Amino acid sequence: MSHQRKHDRDDKRDRWEAQRWQEQRDEADKPPPEPEEPEPIHTFH
Repeated sequence: MSHQRKHDRDDKRDRWEAQRWQEQRDEADKPPPEPEEPEPIHTFH
């Protein structure tokens, strides 16, 4: 890779940024936790 010549500190920071971004992505991909008792948002009568 081209940025292998970067400083070690920058490399660690980039890795941390990538890991954080990945975690945020995983959180967004996860479906919201289903509540024990789902509240009726749409009520059909």
